[in-house]
Amino acid sequence: MPVVRPLLLTAVLCSASALEAGDMTNVRGELTCASCSSYSNYVVDVVDSSTRQPLGTYTVSSNGQFEIMGVSSGSYLVSVRSQSGDTIATQPVNLGAHSGPVSIALPSNPVVRNGPADGSLVSVHELTHKVPKAAKKEFDRAADGGGDHAKVIAHLEKAVAIDPEYLEALNNLGSRYILTAQYQKAVDVLEKAVKVDAFSVFVLTNLAVALLNVQRSPDAEQYARRALQLSPNSVKPRYVLGLTLYAQKKFSEETVGLFRASQGEYPNSTIALAMIAATHGERGEARNLLNQYLQTAQPERRQQIRQILASLQ
Repeated sequence: MPVVRPLLLTAVLCSASALEAGDMTNVRGELTCASCSSYSNYVVDVVDSSTRQPLGTYTVSSNGQFEIMGVSSGSYLVSVRSQSGDTIATQPVNLGAHSGPVSIALPSNPVVRNGPADGSLVSVHELTHKVPKAAKKEFDRAADGGGDHAKVIAHLEKAVAIDPEYLEALNNLGSRYILTAQYQKAVDVLEKAVKVDAFSVFVLTNLAVALLNVQRSPDAEQYARRALQLSPNSVKPRYVLGLTLYAQKKFSEETVGLFRASQGEYPNSTIALAMIAATHGERGEARNLLNQYLQTAQPERRQQIRQILASLQ
């Protein structure tokens, strides 16, 4: 009887590059304002419209540009606020792999209200930490770097060297290290970020992804669980927790439930469910799931899936 090759499955399921490229993307945006001389005192909050869960908070560069990191396709609410917490503008948008830049026009005479637009909790660190101007300048330069990973990383490294407690710079630097397969560097910088703010769901989830890629699956599970506890309705921590359990061969009902709840936003969940079904001897169900995945799979993934299907005949 043919056997499903474990190395192939590991490559398909546990690659952070595949996770990022296949399921998430980065979306650039800009603010426009007729009376604004600088935009560096604004930040952008992004919230999932259906779940009301925050995707993240993103700093705006002095020329009004920002980048939304690690977003999956869907409807979101984008809010612009001052760093003091006053909401300036709110706009619904559809984001995804094929969406263009997000443009938000600020009113000339905005009516503001205090507090985050989505009513989410803000950590003490976020409320009290003041980023030095030199670090903020390097962060802005990183935001202008776009897809030039080397340039972005160089500026973020300078930003955290100036301000070791610059949480957003630490998190973004860790994300860039993951995107460039520098996984141990990602672990090192994201562990520093967790010490700065132990309640950041985004940092905890990214750290779990980095740990998964340096074969520290039990540690990755711990951080993914913590992220999910802090934000029970967030899909990304749920999916990453499923990956950490899969990597440890914990093919339990919990693992199946995590992947089923993630299928809508993370198609790789369907592959995981197929492999778990095959492990349990349900080869027909595994084939059905993989054929289902093939209908929407990216071209570069199809050959891998066909190889797995062949092994299940």
